[in-house]
Amino acid sequence: MQDAFTVSGRALPAATRVVGFRGTEGLSKPYVFEIYLVTTNYVGQDLDLADAVGTKAILRLSPSDGGAPFLVNGILATVELVHAFGERSVFRAVLVPQLWKLTVSLHSRVFTDQTVPDIIKTVLSGAGVSDYELRLIGSYKPQEHVCQYRESDFDFISRWMEREGLYYYFEQGDGGETLIITDDKGVHAPLGQKAVRYVPQFGEDRAKGEVLWTFTCRHTSMPSRVRMSDYDYNNPAIEISGRAPVAANGLGEISVHGARFFTPAEGSRLAAVKAQELLAGQVVYHGTGAAFHMRPGYTFELEEHPRPAFNAVYLATEVEHWGNQTGWAPELMQLIGLTWDDVYRMEVKAVSSTVQYRAPQRTPWPRIYGTEHAVVDGPADSEYAQIDQYGRYAVKLSFDESDLQGGKASTWVRMLQPHGGGTEGFHFPLRKGTEVMCTFLGGDPDRPVIAGVAPNALTPSPVTSANRTRNVIQTGGRNRIELEDQAGAQRITVSTPTENTMLRMGAPNDHHNFISRTDGTALIKTGRSLEIQTGTWRKDNVIDQMETEVGGYLKETVTGSVTLEYKDTKTETVTNAVTEIYKDTKNETVTNPVTETYLDTQTTTVTNLRKSEHGTEQTIVHGTVNETYEGHHETKVTTGGRYEETTGPHHQKFNDGWKVEIPGGNVEHLAKGDYVIEAQHFRAKAKSDYREIQGVRIQNTFGGLINLTYGFGTLNVVAPQRTELVGGVKLDVIVGMKAEAILGVNVKNANLVVNKNFLEVWQKSVELGSSAVTVTRHAAARVTSTGAQVWQSFIHMFH
Repeated sequence: MQDAFTVSGRALPAATRVVGFRGTEGLSKPYVFEIYLVTTNYVGQDLDLADAVGTKAILRLSPSDGGAPFLVNGILATVELVHAFGERSVFRAVLVPQLWKLTVSLHSRVFTDQTVPDIIKTVLSGAGVSDYELRLIGSYKPQEHVCQYRESDFDFISRWMEREGLYYYFEQGDGGETLIITDDKGVHAPLGQKAVRYVPQFGEDRAKGEVLWTFTCRHTSMPSRVRMSDYDYNNPAIEISGRAPVAANGLGEISVHGARFFTPAEGSRLAAVKAQELLAGQVVYHGTGAAFHMRPGYTFELEEHPRPAFNAVYLATEVEHWGNQTGWAPELMQLIGLTWDDVYRMEVKAVSSTVQYRAPQRTPWPRIYGTEHAVVDGPADSEYAQIDQYGRYAVKLSFDESDLQGGKASTWVRMLQPHGGGTEGFHFPLRKGTEVMCTFLGGDPDRPVIAGVAPNALTPSPVTSANRTRNVIQTGGRNRIELEDQAGAQRITVSTPTENTMLRMGAPNDHHNFISRTDGTALIKTGRSLEIQTGTWRKDNVIDQMETEVGGYLKETVTGSVTLEYKDTKTETVTNAVTEIYKDTKNETVTNPVTETYLDTQTTTVTNLRKSEHGTEQTIVHGTVNETYEGHHETKVTTGGRYEETTGPHHQKFNDGWKVEIPGGNVEHLAKGDYVIEAQHFRAKAKSDYREIQGVRIQNTFGGLINLTYGFGTLNVVAPQRTELVGGVKLDVIVGMKAEAILGVNVKNANLVVNKNFLEVWQKSVELGSSAVTVTRHAAARVTSTGAQVWQSFIHMFH
C-alpha cells in the first residue's frame, strides 16, 4: 500500500520512509515538524548527518480520497540518529521554514529613518530569505532609531511586528514556502474547497473524510479599555496618549507608558492594535479531527454542528499535526512516542473570521541595564561640536554592527546635564570622536541618552597623577578653569589662550593674590557703581596713554600723600564739577605737556601744603578765576626764569600784606590805560628813579634831599610833601618846605607872589601845555629857570 506520508530531499536516501511525525504551526510562529525516518542500514550508511543539516526537504501528506496533497516545505534544522537495530536505522529530522534561519543569529545594530516594513525586508534579505510577500494596507512612518540589541534577527523583527500589529503565515507549494506578512484579515482565504464536517467522536466513523470530531468554544474576560501614553521632550506640555475600547463590560483598564510614540494619533493606533490583540483571545474555538487542509492563516467553514451559531467561517490560528505509519513496524510506535492508532489527526485553534487577528506581544523587548559606550559622530570632520537645534548629538554605539557613518548611525541623542531650566542650563559641547557613555530610558535600546564622557588614550583626562590636586574644566579651544586644592596653595585660575588672557586668585603667584591680565585690551563696565578698596597701597602702571572720562560728579579723597607722575601727555576732560580734596601733601611731577580742560567749575581746596613744580606752565583762562589764600602764598621765579601773566581784566585782593620780591632782574609794569595805585600810605624805596612821561625823560635821585633832575632842569625838595591827583588833575600840595627849581613854566592867569626868590601860588590855575592845574593850597618855590612840564612832573612824581 502506498504511504500516506512521504519525505524527500537532496541529502535523504531515496528509500527513506516516514514512520511518523508531529508538527505545530501557528500565526506568527515558524512551523516545526519533527519527522521520524527509517532506512535500511546499507542505505543509511550513505546518510551524512552533517551534510543533511540545512538542506531543503519536503513532507507530503496525501489524503486517502485522492485530493491535493498537504505540503510542508522547509530545511532540515536537525538530523539525529535515534536507533539502529537489525537492518534498520531510525532518524529524527526537524523540518522548519527558511524563516527559522533568523533564530540562530545574534546581532546588535541600529536602523535609522526606516519604516518597520523596510527594516523587515532588510533583515530577511540579509538572512537569505527571499520568498516573502508583504500584504499590508496600513501606512507606517519612518522610525528615527530602531536598535537590535543582543538578540536574534527573528526576535528582533517579531517584536516589532507584534508592536505594529503585523503578523505572518506561510503559503506552501511545490517550489517551497512563501512567507506572507499582513496586517489585515481580508487577505485570508480558505485552503480547501469544501466545508469541514462536524462528526462527534462517538458518532459515525470518524475516519470518514476531513472531519472534526470535537469543536469547543472558550470565552475569556477582557479589560474595558487600553490606554497608551508617552512623553515627547520636544513638546513637553502636550499630553501624548491614545485610548481604545476593548469590552463594554470589561474589567479594569490596561495602561502602558513608554511605548515610544510622539503623537496622540500614533498612540490611538497602538492602543487599537493592543485592543485587537486582546479581543483575538476573547473567544477561541478548539477542534480535533482529521482535516488535512487546515493550517494557520487560512479560513475554513464548519458545518453540521448541533449549535447553529457554530456553523460559521473561522480563521485557523494554530494547528498541531500527528502522523502514524508504524503499522508495518509496530515496534517503532513506542520508540517514537506515539500513543494512538490513527494514521493522521490534528488539533486546531481558531477565531471567528470577522475578528481582526493580532499576534500576542510575547517576544520580550530587550533591556539595557547599565550603560553602553559610544562615540560622538557627525556628518563633517569639524573641530567644533555638531549638534542640532535642540543641543542633541548623533552617536555611533560601539555595539552597532551597521556601516552607518556620518551622523546616520543613531537618532539625535540628548545629553544629561547637571543643571537646567527655563532660562538656565549647563552644556559643554562634545566634539566628534569623543567617547561617551549612554544609558537608555527604561532600558529601552531605542531610547538612548548620553550619560557622560569617558576619557581614553585619544581624548585623555585633563587631570592625571601629575596634577591630582587640581579640579579642571577645559574646553577644546583651551579655555580653562582650574581650582587648585593643594593645602596652603589653594588657587583659582581662569584662562583663555586669546591674547594670553587670564584671571588668577588665591595663593600668591608673582607675589600677588589676585592677578587679572591680558595682552589685548580690557574693559570694566558697570551699569551703576564700581568700588575698589585696597588695604595698604595701590599702583596704576600705564605704559602708554591713560584717559579718564567722567560724565558726572567726580570726587577723589586722599588722606595721605599723592604722587602723580606722567611721563607723557595726560588729558582730562570734565564736563561737570570736579572736587579734589587733599588732606596731606600732593606731589605732581609732569615731564611732558599737560592739558586740562574744564568745561564747568573747578574747585581745588588744599588744607595743607600744595606744591607744583613745572618746567614750563601756561594757564589760559577764558572766564573768571578766583583764588583765595587764607594763609601764606608765595610765587617764586628763580634766577634766569620767567613769570608772565596775560589776562583780560585782572583783580587781586589781599586780606593781609602783599609782597613781591625780585632778587634780580628788572620789573616792568605796562599799561595802555590808566595805572592806579590806591593806599593809605605809599612808599617806594630805590636808589634811583627813572621815568619817561609822554616822551619826557625824568630821573630822580634820592638821598638826604630829594633831587629831581629833569631834562630841562632840577627841582630840589628839602621838606616832606604830599601830592594828590583829584578829579584827574587836581594837585594838593602841603608845603613846609624849601624848593629850588630851574623852571621854564608858562604861568597864565595865576596869582603869583614872589618873596625872596620864592614863587607862591594861591588857588590859581596854571597852564601846562593843554592841561589846567588848580593849586588849592599854597606852595612856595624858588624859580631859577623855566620848564614846560614841571607841574605835570611834579604831579606824577608824588602821586
